Amino acid sequence: MQKKQQQELPDSQSIMATILASIPKEASVTKIDYEGPRIALYTKTPRFLMENNTIIANLVNKIKKRIVIRIVESIRKSEERPEKFLTIKYQRRQIYREHFLILLSAKFQ
Repeated sequence: MQKKQQQELPDSQSIMATILASIPKEASVTKIDYEGPRIALYTKTPRFLMENNTIIANLVNKIKKRIVIRIVESIRKSEERPEKFLTIKYQRRQIYREHFLILLSAKFQ
């Protein structure tokens, strides 16, 4: 029984070939990478794969591996923008807190 299961498991080259054959060109997959037990698909159009999730579901059933969809680094937003947003939000929260404490202390005096 174990030998039969081992024969059914595809090797890495056939996994790559299966992925390339199963995913349409509209998905714009630029890179396929092994990340431990998962396979990462790097794409320029993650929305296409999310909207057509049956493609990934069928692929997972074929290759018996977990698949992670990642966005190509060149189209990701910079890390500075979220940090700047969080900093501004934190500063506003501090101002509101100080204003509230001033109003509260004035009320009880």
